[in-house]
Amino acid sequence: MERRMILFLLILLINLLIVIIYLLWNTIMQKEKNRSIWMKAFVMFICPVVGPSFFFFAYLLYKVFMSQAMDLEDVIFNKEKVETFRHPDEEMERNMVSIEEDPDEIRLHMLSRSKSFCCPKCGEELRKLHATHHRTVQDLPILGKRVFLDIRVHDFQCQNPICEIGAFSETFHGFLNHYSRMTERLIDFVTILALETSCEASARIMQAMHVKISGDTVIRMLLKRYQTQSHIPCGSHIGVDDFAFKKRHTYGTIIVDENSHIPVAVLEGRDGSALKAWLTQNKQVTTVTRDCASAYAKAVEEILPDCMQIADRFHLHQNLLEAVKSVINSTVPVDIKIPKDAALPYAETAVSDTLVESSKKNV
Repeated sequence: MERRMILFLLILLINLLIVIIYLLWNTIMQKEKNRSIWMKAFVMFICPVVGPSFFFFAYLLYKVFMSQAMDLEDVIFNKEKVETFRHPDEEMERNMVSIEEDPDEIRLHMLSRSKSFCCPKCGEELRKLHATHHRTVQDLPILGKRVFLDIRVHDFQCQNPICEIGAFSETFHGFLNHYSRMTERLIDFVTILALETSCEASARIMQAMHVKISGDTVIRMLLKRYQTQSHIPCGSHIGVDDFAFKKRHTYGTIIVDENSHIPVAVLEGRDGSALKAWLTQNKQVTTVTRDCASAYAKAVEEILPDCMQIADRFHLHQNLLEAVKSVINSTVPVDIKIPKDAALPYAETAVSDTLVESSKKNV
């Protein structure tokens, strides 16, 4: 350090001596103006000083901040070193999800990150884990492949002595509910498809998309979604009709608001008992549009005797066509026999008329 300082100072002295000689020579000879002489002398002094000064200050900074010895083994160059310096949370997140892909299936292994959960009965926040278990649910297909989520779910136990719920599994609201084998977005897709087409058609479409589901399951999904919906207010004009949950087996009754054309109730059975219970709670109904079934007519007349009952257009036309068909079938025989001799005069007259018309055209 001392030798370098001495060398640096020596360079500065030599440079200063050169500048002084230049100034004395120009003062004696007086060949240039004083202003230009001093500017040149300043440049001559600065230029040789800038380079050595830069190296000198760089050396000082190195000694102050970088004088400690450095072990190259502490520098991370390979994958093993990176893993040793990984944060513990990052290590857990790295093992959070693993994917298995087959030609026809994609399976995602997932782990719940929740550390607390609120009791569904008393609302107390729980942090004590009781156990864990695995749930396998199906999600929307990706690239024509079935997608399954293998989720490791936490079980919590309520510590409230008043609460009687005991241990229960956590739920993922808006994504996965209790005892469901499909994610909520897959159920939403199936129900929307069923409302746009039909239950059986949506089941066939989903089977083509590698989602195993039947028409009965789609109906149960629709009923469950209907039961979880908020109460829909009903007006004074309603329409009542029956439908089949499963043809020739189970039937139901649907009630539609005639003003908004929105279904307001889906009832079990079509014998009129469920309709009676519903009308008892909706006395504001003044007009009922229905088919010609006697069960609905008796139910409305019994609960709302002043209510106007209207036969809908579809069933009215259908009954009219059936009546016309029955009359025709009863009066007109199935086979009409035309005697051969009676048909000949008519045929000869028709042929002669055709020949006369063709001859007139030729003339």
